Amino acid sequence: MSAATQYGGLQRNSLRAVGVGAPVRRWVLGLGFALGGCASNVEPTAEAPSPADVRQYIARDLVSEPCPKPSEASPPPDRDLVFVELFVMDAPRRLADAATLQNLQQVVAAPDVEALAAPHVMGDYERETAIELGDVQGKTERVTLHRLRTTARHAEPDLTVLELELTLQLPNPRAQLPNPTRSLTVKIPTRDDAPALARVVWDETRQRSLLLLVRPRAVRSELDLRGIFECKMRKRLTQRLPP
Repeated sequence: MSAATQYGGLQRNSLRAVGVGAPVRRWVLGLGFALGGCASNVEPTAEAPSPADVRQYIARDLVSEPCPKPSEASPPPDRDLVFVELFVMDAPRRLADAATLQNLQQVVAAPDVEALAAPHVMGDYERETAIELGDVQGKTERVTLHRLRTTARHAEPDLTVLELELTLQLPNPRAQLPNPTRSLTVKIPTRDDAPALARVVWDETRQRSLLLLVRPRAVRSELDLRGIFECKMRKRLTQRLPP
């Protein structure tokens, strides 16, 4: 089951992994709608936020302070899940290569950077989770993100390696059917509840890269998932899109 909403022209998706217990499924569904429905927290303005405003907002959210750990005594771990937030952008290779967490706001504001997707995915460690983000057929001048496969692996007690496979639907100005695709793979090491950047070239001729911002959070119990939900909702109330 998946939930998707539109936010600033950008599709946001949430996916639960098969086999997750019923209490967690309810939290994931609520979390997906809450995180996807960011626009409901935006004050009405005469003009919609610009694409650059939306990109900066999402990037700022993913690099913000870590969520506090639940104050309640944690129950014994009964799950080994990971909740992953991703922000996938198409950018000039020179900008993607120069991007850091410190200069990210300036990079994502560049007019030749484009947001492709900002999905949230939850699944078991050591097990692949797949999500379909869209299927564009016919003439198009833009690259789109068609499919995402994620596998989170334990490397150290506090280190997760995210293995991503991203399937792109390529620009198709001649309306070739089916639309041409290209799959890319990347591995991203990151600490729990810490943002990380990665990049991978998808078009050598035009010198374009995918710029990836990821943030994984370990979920050992329903209490962890509830903590993520409450933390993200607090951030939505304090971080507003500019008019």
